[in-house]
Amino acid sequence: MSDVSLTPYESWYRNGGLTTYADVFDYNDEKAIEVELIAEHLKGSLQWLKNEAIATLDIGCGTGRFTVLLLNELCMSFGLGCQSEVDLVDINSGAFDYFRETAAKVNTVDIHIRNTFQAPWRLIVLNELEPPYRLIVADHVFYGEPLSPYLIESLTTLISPDGVIIVTLQQANSDVYRMREPAGIVTNCAEGFRKLLDKTLIKYEVLDYKSHLYYDPKNNAFREWFFATATIDIKKQLHLLRKYTYKDKEGRSYILNRANIFLIRGGK
Repeated sequence: MSDVSLTPYESWYRNGGLTTYADVFDYNDEKAIEVELIAEHLKGSLQWLKNEAIATLDIGCGTGRFTVLLLNELCMSFGLGCQSEVDLVDINSGAFDYFRETAAKVNTVDIHIRNTFQAPWRLIVLNELEPPYRLIVADHVFYGEPLSPYLIESLTTLISPDGVIIVTLQQANSDVYRMREPAGIVTNCAEGFRKLLDKTLIKYEVLDYKSHLYYDPKNNAFREWFFATATIDIKKQLHLLRKYTYKDKEGRSYILNRANIFLIRGGK
């Protein structure tokens, strides 16, 4: 796979940006907020996970923090999905090692990596995967994917009748999104994905969540992640950073993150 087939941000992420991403999110707990909300919402409808291994597809797995925390929460709090066979998709092969490290830190759930695929989702050959999956996760991934009916079809054809697809995207009014949109880093948002779902007549549920993305203003990794490959100059970058930065009671700097969590049930 050549960089020609990737967006500028994907090329940056593939060629070293994943490390910057990991540094930025290593000390934030916003993923824990997401997974607790999802697990609580789904617990009543996922009783089939009890004492069964769950086949999981993680699209854009990154460090694995979201999926590992979700599986851990389901197992620890509700006794669901305590064994999982996982297929991973990411454009950076280093993500698979990050995922292994993250999974190794969890004792309550047994996670086995079955297959890894290095490519953006739009270039994945679906018949190389091993469906049906009972859980498909795409956590903050589809910002550069074409919002076409194929995107939805590619997901729904892989999910089992009793499974669930989880897609998260920032809302257009999220400070995280508003900072990155002028830089050309993101082109899609939650509102666009919702319109796509409505056009395809797929039934879905939406959960809203808000979290604080903390950072050290002196840490260049944060600004590099936000404005990677950006055409806007440093002066404009700093202006956007100051515009959307808040302070908490302890004086820590943070950006407000607003997102939608889309839940698409299998067999719908």
